Amino acid sequence: MFDRRRALVGAAFAAAVAFVWWLVLRDAPSHPREFIDTLEYFKTARQPFELGHVFGAKPLLVPVLFRWCRVDPERIASVQIAIELIAWTALGGALVASLERRRARVAAAVATALFLVAPLRIGFAGDMLSESLADATFAAAVAAALALVALQARGGRPWLRALAGGARLLATAAWVFTRDANAVTAMVAVAVAAVLWRIDRHARRAPWALGLAAAVVALAAIALWSTGVRPTADTSMWIAPNWPRELRTRGSVPANDVILSAIAAHHDAYAFFVARGMPANETLNALQHDR
Repeated sequence: MFDRRRALVGAAFAAAVAFVWWLVLRDAPSHPREFIDTLEYFKTARQPFELGHVFGAKPLLVPVLFRWCRVDPERIASVQIAIELIAWTALGGALVASLERRRARVAAAVATALFLVAPLRIGFAGDMLSESLADATFAAAVAAALALVALQARGGRPWLRALAGGARLLATAAWVFTRDANAVTAMVAVAVAAVLWRIDRHARRAPWALGLAAAVVALAAIALWSTGVRPTADTSMWIAPNWPRELRTRGSVPANDVILSAIAAHHDAYAFFVARGMPANETLNALQHDR
Protein backbone atom coordinates (compact mmCIF):
# COMPACT_ATOMS: atom_id res chain seq x y z
CA MET A 1 0.00 0.00 0.00
CA PHE A 2 1.30 3.43 -0.95
CA ASP A 3 2.44 5.44 2.08
CA ARG A 4 2.28 9.10 1.20
CA ARG A 5 4.08 10.23 4.33
CA ARG A 6 7.05 7.97 3.70
CA ALA A 7 7.15 9.02 0.08
CA LEU A 8 7.31 12.69 1.09
CA VAL A 9 10.05 11.99 3.63
CA GLY A 10 12.02 10.06 1.01
CA ALA A 11 11.61 12.85 -1.52
CA ALA A 12 12.73 15.44 1.01
CA PHE A 13 15.77 13.36 1.90
CA ALA A 14 16.69 12.91 -1.78
CA ALA A 15 16.30 16.65 -2.38
CA ALA A 16 18.51 17.42 0.61
CA VAL A 17 21.18 15.01 -0.63
CA ALA A 18 21.05 16.55 -4.10
CA PHE A 19 21.40 20.06 -2.63
CA VAL A 20 24.41 19.07 -0.52
CA TRP A 21 26.04 17.36 -3.50
CA TRP A 22 25.48 20.52 -5.53
CA LEU A 23 27.18 22.62 -2.83
CA VAL A 24 30.17 20.28 -2.75
CA LEU A 25 30.53 20.15 -6.54
CA ARG A 26 30.16 23.92 -6.77
CA ASP A 27 33.03 24.50 -4.34
CA ALA A 28 35.24 21.62 -5.51
CA PRO A 29 38.80 22.67 -6.42
CA SER A 30 39.08 23.71 -10.05
CA HIS A 31 42.77 22.89 -10.29
CA PRO A 32 44.45 19.82 -8.74
CA ARG A 33 47.32 20.54 -6.37
CA GLU A 34 50.57 18.58 -6.43
CA PHE A 35 53.09 18.37 -3.60
CA ILE A 36 56.52 16.86 -3.01
CA ASP A 37 55.01 13.54 -1.91
CA THR A 38 52.85 13.52 -5.04
CA LEU A 39 55.95 12.66 -7.05
CA GLU A 40 56.31 9.38 -5.15
CA TYR A 41 52.63 8.47 -5.61
CA PHE A 42 52.86 9.18 -9.34
CA LYS A 43 56.16 7.32 -9.67
CA THR A 44 54.67 4.13 -8.23
CA ALA A 45 51.41 4.55 -10.13
CA ARG A 46 53.25 4.72 -13.47
CA GLN A 47 55.04 1.41 -12.88
CA PRO A 48 53.54 -1.99 -13.73
CA PHE A 49 52.00 -3.37 -10.58
CA GLU A 50 54.07 -5.84 -8.59
CA LEU A 51 54.00 -7.23 -5.07
CA GLY A 52 56.98 -5.10 -4.10
CA HIS A 53 54.76 -2.01 -4.19
CA VAL A 54 53.18 -3.21 -0.95
CA PHE A 55 56.48 -2.26 0.69
CA GLY A 56 56.87 0.98 -1.25
CA ALA A 57 57.55 4.45 0.06
CA LYS A 58 53.81 5.08 0.21
CA PRO A 59 50.93 2.78 1.25
CA LEU A 60 49.45 0.77 -1.57
CA LEU A 61 45.90 2.01 -2.12
CA VAL A 62 46.54 5.57 -3.27
CA PRO A 63 48.98 4.61 -6.09
CA VAL A 64 46.48 1.94 -7.19
CA LEU A 65 43.73 4.57 -7.45
CA PHE A 66 46.04 6.97 -9.28
CA ARG A 67 47.01 4.22 -11.72
CA TRP A 68 43.34 3.46 -12.36
CA CYS A 69 42.89 7.17 -13.14
CA ARG A 70 45.84 6.96 -15.58
CA VAL A 71 47.84 9.36 -13.39
CA ASP A 72 45.69 12.22 -14.68
CA PRO A 73 45.35 14.88 -11.94
CA GLU A 74 42.03 16.16 -13.28
CA ARG A 75 40.55 12.68 -13.34
CA ILE A 76 41.99 11.85 -9.91
CA ALA A 77 40.38 14.94 -8.40
CA SER A 78 37.01 14.05 -9.98
CA VAL A 79 37.17 10.47 -8.70
CA GLN A 80 38.19 11.60 -5.22
CA ILE A 81 35.27 14.01 -4.93
CA ALA A 82 32.90 11.28 -6.15
CA ILE A 83 34.23 8.83 -3.54
CA GLU A 84 33.83 11.48 -0.82
CA LEU A 85 30.23 12.15 -1.83
CA ILE A 86 29.27 8.48 -1.90
CA ALA A 87 31.03 7.60 1.36
CA TRP A 88 29.65 10.49 3.39
CA THR A 89 26.17 10.05 1.97
CA ALA A 90 26.33 6.41 3.01
CA LEU A 91 27.41 7.46 6.50
CA GLY A 92 24.53 9.92 6.76
CA GLY A 93 22.08 7.30 5.56
CA ALA A 94 23.40 4.75 8.05
CA LEU A 95 23.12 7.23 10.90
CA VAL A 96 19.57 8.16 10.01
CA ALA A 97 18.51 4.54 9.59
CA SER A 98 20.08 3.41 12.88
CA LEU A 99 18.37 6.06 15.04
CA GLU A 100 14.81 5.84 16.37
CA ARG A 101 13.77 9.38 17.24
CA ARG A 102 12.92 11.85 14.50
CA ARG A 103 14.88 14.70 16.07
CA ALA A 104 17.97 12.54 16.36
CA ARG A 105 17.66 11.55 12.72
CA VAL A 106 17.34 15.15 11.60
CA ALA A 107 20.32 16.15 13.75
CA ALA A 108 22.40 13.28 12.31
CA ALA A 109 21.52 14.26 8.74
CA VAL A 110 22.38 17.92 9.36
CA ALA A 111 25.65 17.06 11.10
CA THR A 112 26.71 14.76 8.26
CA ALA A 113 25.87 17.43 5.69
CA LEU A 114 27.95 20.00 7.58
CA PHE A 115 30.90 17.62 7.74
CA LEU A 116 30.63 16.93 4.02
CA VAL A 117 30.53 20.59 2.95
CA ALA A 118 33.42 21.58 5.24
CA PRO A 119 35.89 23.58 3.10
CA LEU A 120 38.87 21.56 4.32
CA ARG A 121 37.24 18.27 3.31
CA ILE A 122 36.28 19.60 -0.12
CA GLY A 123 39.80 20.94 -0.56
CA PHE A 124 41.27 17.50 0.09
CA ALA A 125 39.71 16.25 -3.13
CA GLY A 126 42.01 18.45 -5.18
CA ASP A 127 45.18 17.32 -3.41
CA MET A 128 47.21 14.59 -5.07
CA LEU A 129 47.84 12.96 -1.70
CA SER A 130 46.20 10.37 0.55
CA GLU A 131 44.06 12.71 2.70
CA SER A 132 40.89 12.56 0.61
CA LEU A 133 40.89 8.79 0.20
CA ALA A 134 41.70 8.24 3.88
CA ASP A 135 38.80 10.46 4.89
CA ALA A 136 36.34 8.78 2.51
CA THR A 137 37.31 5.21 3.41
CA PHE A 138 36.97 6.04 7.11
CA ALA A 139 33.46 7.38 6.53
CA ALA A 140 32.59 4.26 4.54
CA ALA A 141 33.94 1.97 7.28
CA VAL A 142 31.90 3.75 9.96
CA ALA A 143 28.78 3.62 7.77
CA ALA A 144 29.16 -0.14 7.24
CA ALA A 145 29.76 -0.67 10.96
CA LEU A 146 26.59 1.24 11.87
CA ALA A 147 24.60 -0.72 9.33
CA LEU A 148 25.94 -4.02 10.67
CA VAL A 149 25.15 -3.15 14.30
CA ALA A 150 21.66 -1.97 13.37
CA LEU A 151 20.93 -5.15 11.39
CA GLN A 152 22.18 -7.33 14.23
CA ALA A 153 20.07 -5.47 16.80
CA ARG A 154 16.92 -5.65 14.68
CA GLY A 155 17.37 -9.21 13.50
CA GLY A 156 18.04 -8.38 9.88
CA ARG A 157 18.23 -11.05 7.24
CA PRO A 158 21.42 -13.11 7.28
CA TRP A 159 22.45 -12.12 3.76
CA LEU A 160 22.08 -8.44 4.63
CA ARG A 161 24.20 -8.87 7.74
CA ALA A 162 26.82 -10.75 5.73
CA LEU A 163 26.81 -7.99 3.12
CA ALA A 164 27.25 -5.30 5.78
CA GLY A 165 30.04 -7.28 7.42
CA GLY A 166 31.84 -7.72 4.12
CA ALA A 167 31.47 -4.02 3.33
CA ARG A 168 32.82 -3.17 6.79
CA LEU A 169 35.87 -5.37 6.29
CA LEU A 170 36.52 -4.09 2.76
CA ALA A 171 36.20 -0.42 3.78
CA THR A 172 38.44 -0.96 6.80
CA ALA A 173 41.07 -2.68 4.64
CA ALA A 174 40.99 0.24 2.23
CA TRP A 175 41.33 2.70 5.11
CA VAL A 176 44.22 0.80 6.72
CA PHE A 177 46.18 0.59 3.46
CA THR A 178 45.73 4.28 2.71
CA ARG A 179 47.86 5.64 5.56
CA ASP A 180 50.12 3.71 7.95
CA ALA A 181 48.87 5.70 10.93
CA ASN A 182 45.40 4.29 10.25
CA ALA A 183 46.69 0.80 11.06
CA VAL A 184 47.70 1.95 14.54
CA THR A 185 44.34 3.67 14.99
CA ALA A 186 42.51 0.50 13.93
CA MET A 187 44.33 -1.61 16.50
CA VAL A 188 43.64 0.90 19.28
CA ALA A 189 39.98 1.13 18.23
CA VAL A 190 39.57 -2.65 18.41
CA ALA A 191 41.14 -2.74 21.89
CA VAL A 192 38.96 0.11 23.18
CA ALA A 193 35.82 -1.45 21.68
CA ALA A 194 36.63 -4.79 23.31
CA VAL A 195 36.85 -3.12 26.72
CA LEU A 196 33.75 -0.95 26.37
CA TRP A 197 31.66 -3.73 24.83
CA ARG A 198 32.71 -6.16 27.59
CA ILE A 199 33.86 -8.81 25.19
CA ASP A 200 34.01 -11.41 27.96
CA ARG A 201 30.23 -11.17 28.36
CA HIS A 202 29.09 -10.92 24.75
CA ALA A 203 31.59 -13.05 22.82
CA ARG A 204 29.39 -16.14 22.70
CA ARG A 205 26.32 -14.24 21.54
CA ALA A 206 28.16 -12.37 18.77
CA PRO A 207 30.98 -14.52 17.33
CA TRP A 208 30.78 -12.45 14.16
CA ALA A 209 32.17 -9.48 16.09
CA LEU A 210 35.18 -11.49 17.22
CA GLY A 211 35.87 -12.63 13.68
CA LEU A 212 35.57 -9.11 12.32
CA ALA A 213 37.84 -7.70 15.02
CA ALA A 214 40.44 -10.40 14.37
CA ALA A 215 40.36 -9.64 10.65
CA VAL A 216 40.85 -5.91 11.31
CA VAL A 217 43.79 -6.58 13.63
CA ALA A 218 45.34 -8.91 11.04
CA LEU A 219 45.02 -6.29 8.29
CA ALA A 220 46.53 -3.63 10.53
CA ALA A 221 49.40 -5.94 11.48
CA ILE A 222 50.17 -6.63 7.81
CA ALA A 223 50.14 -2.90 7.05
CA LEU A 224 52.52 -2.13 9.92
CA TRP A 225 54.78 -5.06 9.03
CA SER A 226 55.07 -3.78 5.46
CA THR A 227 56.58 -0.51 6.72
CA GLY A 228 59.73 -2.31 7.87
CA VAL A 229 60.33 -4.59 4.89
CA ARG A 230 63.12 -3.64 2.53
CA PRO A 231 61.58 -2.78 -0.84
CA THR A 232 62.43 -4.96 -3.81
CA ALA A 233 60.94 -2.60 -6.38
CA ASP A 234 62.28 0.84 -7.27
CA THR A 235 60.36 2.69 -4.57
CA SER A 236 63.04 4.87 -3.03
CA MET A 237 62.06 8.28 -1.77
CA TRP A 238 63.22 11.20 -3.86
CA ILE A 239 65.53 12.50 -1.15
CA ALA A 240 67.83 9.46 -1.05
CA PRO A 241 67.60 7.24 -4.15
CA ASN A 242 71.15 5.89 -3.69
CA TRP A 243 70.83 4.93 -0.04
CA PRO A 244 70.96 1.31 1.18
CA ARG A 245 67.65 -0.51 1.01
CA GLU A 246 67.32 -0.83 4.79
CA LEU A 247 67.26 2.97 5.01
CA ARG A 248 64.54 3.17 2.37
CA THR A 249 61.81 1.21 4.14
CA ARG A 250 58.60 3.14 4.49
CA GLY A 251 58.87 3.18 8.26
CA SER A 252 62.36 4.68 8.20
CA VAL A 253 61.40 7.68 6.04
CA PRO A 254 59.99 9.88 8.87
CA ALA A 255 62.99 9.17 11.11
CA ASN A 256 65.39 9.86 8.23
CA ASP A 257 63.60 13.12 7.53
CA VAL A 258 63.95 14.33 11.13
CA ILE A 259 67.61 13.29 11.37
CA LEU A 260 68.58 14.79 8.02
CA SER A 261 66.77 18.05 8.79
CA ALA A 262 68.73 18.35 12.04
CA ILE A 263 72.03 17.52 10.34
CA ALA A 264 71.45 19.80 7.35
CA ALA A 265 70.80 22.73 9.69
CA HIS A 266 74.46 22.75 10.78
CA HIS A 267 77.31 22.77 8.28
CA ASP A 268 79.77 21.18 10.69
CA ALA A 269 77.41 18.32 11.53
CA TYR A 270 76.70 17.65 7.85
CA ALA A 271 80.41 17.58 6.98
CA PHE A 272 81.12 15.38 10.02
CA PHE A 273 78.67 12.65 8.96
CA VAL A 274 79.59 12.79 5.26
CA ALA A 275 83.26 12.38 6.15
CA ARG A 276 82.35 9.25 8.11
CA GLY A 277 80.43 7.55 5.33
CA MET A 278 76.94 9.06 5.29
CA PRO A 279 75.63 8.68 1.70
CA ALA A 280 75.13 12.07 0.09
CA ASN A 281 73.71 13.23 -3.22
CA GLU A 282 72.78 16.44 -5.01
CA THR A 283 69.45 16.71 -3.20
CA LEU A 284 71.02 16.48 0.26
CA ASN A 285 73.75 18.93 -0.75
CA ALA A 286 71.12 21.37 -1.99
CA LEU A 287 69.24 21.09 1.30
CA GLN A 288 72.40 21.81 3.22
CA HIS A 289 73.31 24.83 1.12
CA ASP A 290 69.78 26.26 1.42
CA ARG A 291 70.10 26.49 5.20
